[in-house]
Amino acid sequence: MKTPLIVFSLLCTGMTYSQVEAIEITPMFGYTFNGSIAQYGQYYDLTNAVSFGGLVDIEVYSKNHIEISYRRSIQTVHYEESFSSGQFEVGMEQYHFGLVQELGENYKVKPFWNFALGTTRYFEQDKRWSEAYRFSLAAGIGAKFFLTNNIGFRIQSQLVVPMYYGGFGVFCDGAGYCSGSTSFNIPILHFDLSGGLIVRIPTKR
Repeated sequence: MKTPLIVFSLLCTGMTYSQVEAIEITPMFGYTFNGSIAQYGQYYDLTNAVSFGGLVDIEVYSKNHIEISYRRSIQTVHYEESFSSGQFEVGMEQYHFGLVQELGENYKVKPFWNFALGTTRYFEQDKRWSEAYRFSLAAGIGAKFFLTNNIGFRIQSQLVVPMYYGGFGVFCDGAGYCSGSTSFNIPILHFDLSGGLIVRIPTKR
């Protein structure tokens, strides 16, 4: 599964394998803080939940990485509608592709920030309603701690912002001047704290 993703990243960026400094593979485990949704007289509250997933980092040159990430969690939704209330379980999967910038000169401790774009998938465990995909962006900070040249630990915090298309409009005045605008709505936010074991594979000797 991970090898095709690495190849896809190299193709998308026009790189060759010889340009890659190293590849880092990191299984991740964490905890996601979820928000709530209130609209049209309905209220949905998502419980916080344990999350797990993984990262593949491709170091294209010193301190700069391309990153592919996957995260999954299962949470309970408590809902209140006009004539009913209850709860059900909903799954969430996040797929993101982005950049990581490491900071500082210490090769054992590497603070970083990251930014990524992708999609968040929501699916109901009992399959009573169809799954939903939302465009999402993710931004976070963290640090890597290396015990050796090949083994380390990673901790990070990350905010994920799912969005859906709100519409496009064109407005014209009497003088013939026109302008357009596109809007996106943010239904909920997810904040994740996670960590994992880094396996670093250098590609150059």
